[in-house]
Amino acid sequence: MENKKLEFLRIQKEEIIDDLKVCISYTPNRDNDLLCFMEQYLKADTEKRTNLLKEIKKCINGEEYENPFLNYYYYNEKDIEELDFILENFIDNISNLNNINNYLDKEIEKIIEDTIFKINELHDKCLGELIDSWRDEKLADLIVLASKYRGYENAIDIIKRKKLW
Repeated sequence: MENKKLEFLRIQKEEIIDDLKVCISYTPNRDNDLLCFMEQYLKADTEKRTNLLKEIKKCINGEEYENPFLNYYYYNEKDIEELDFILENFIDNISNLNNINNYLDKEIEKIIEDTIFKINELHDKCLGELIDSWRDEKLADLIVLASKYRGYENAIDIIKRKKLW
């Protein structure tokens, strides 16, 4: 596969990865954080309320407090790195296929299926929160485009049949 096509695929992959990173980035904002802590306090079991009150007090007093949104993160930097690794391997595996192979379509299908299986597992591990509708579309576009670059036209059928996200 030519370098411009590979570079374009890697740029598409980075868009997905960057979007995931933004969603777990945290910038302290005392007003928003206090509201978040208070919401958690109201919904919390009695035994968890003491710790939440301590964090609310720190927030009110301008002291350093824990990120109140951690409870809403279903994936972390390690999960993002794992998805990045899966997608990078997909691009490498597709691009390194031998064009004169009689079984090129079967090999592409296997690579697509293996990639989707790994993403399914990671998505499941992240309680179904890793791949939203935007990322779903971007992932499908990436897989379809990489496959088309290799002359394979049926990637979308495999994606629809195998994905659990």
